[in-house]
Amino acid sequence: MSDYKAIMIGGSAGSFQVVSHIIAALPANYPLPILMCLHRLKHIRSGFVEALSIKSKLPIIEPHDKEPLKPGRIYLAPANYHMYIERSDQYSIHS
Repeated sequence: MSDYKAIMIGGSAGSFQVVSHIIAALPANYPLPILMCLHRLKHIRSGFVEALSIKSKLPIIEPHDKEPLKPGRIYLAPANYHMYIERSDQYSIHS
């Protein structure tokens, strides 16, 4: 895995169960940041991070603009936002 910088996961609103299984299988010491862009239904605004966090051994974060990527964290694009990764001195997230 030394050539990889991050893992990207994308999915539709119906992918919650599959994504839950993937993140549940990751060990607590997983070395890469994981970036997830999942379509969310418009009427479901909250609770998504909490529901995924129950399954995960890694922290799940809805990042703020220009937040630096850190290993061993799962970054979930906020509802109704895209996620853009920029490289300067370090990789950071722009939403």
